[in-house]
Amino acid sequence: MKNPFLIILDDNSHVEIGDPYILRFNGKYYLYCSTCDDLEGIRCFISDDLVNFERKDDPIDLPANANNPSVVVLPTGKILLYFRDGELKVTVAKADSLESGFRLLAYDIFDGKRAEDMFVFVHNSKFYMVAEDNVAEFTGHERFGFMATSNDGMNWEPAKEVIAYDHTIKFEDGSELKAQRRERPQFVFENGKPVCLFTAVYDGENTFNVAQAIELKEKTDA
Repeated sequence: MKNPFLIILDDNSHVEIGDPYILRFNGKYYLYCSTCDDLEGIRCFISDDLVNFERKDDPIDLPANANNPSVVVLPTGKILLYFRDGELKVTVAKADSLESGFRLLAYDIFDGKRAEDMFVFVHNSKFYMVAEDNVAEFTGHERFGFMATSNDGMNWEPAKEVIAYDHTIKFEDGSELKAQRRERPQFVFENGKPVCLFTAVYDGENTFNVAQAIELKEKTDA
């Protein structure tokens, strides 16, 4: 699957979207995404079955060229939405619930360093982010994945072991693949803990997804 792709709505209309992030909460699926039509920005679609979607906003009220959303539901029920702008500066917005509007909370949380494809989650009261190091400002390697941590979701530091993934993919049979691009990190969770990392991969000819078993090292804080 490539960006952009079509999502079909309940009224049989459709919209082109990219960079999807899906959150399951209280029995419903919330799809946050970048849009590619005349209403650029971040939108939210709601579904009961991941097949039929209803449009929530047109678009969410955020700065122009906001995209690459990642959403976290806090224990208080408040919502944090992370996104990047056209200069790849990462910003966080906050809402009282998934059904309410967002307000900007912290702009350019990495002080001018460029990142994209953020995935943010909370584990044992600590915030973790895995994202693409677009121009080697975090890891020293262009487009490697980096990890950052935070105590409050606004003030972030690179993790002690900052490289979350590189472009070498090792398979169970011992073979290796050197990817040209590896992006859009997403995690699968079991019992509230990340156990599998999915990334989109480009090998020079084809694009596909790779699933990689992981173990979170919780003592990697800066």
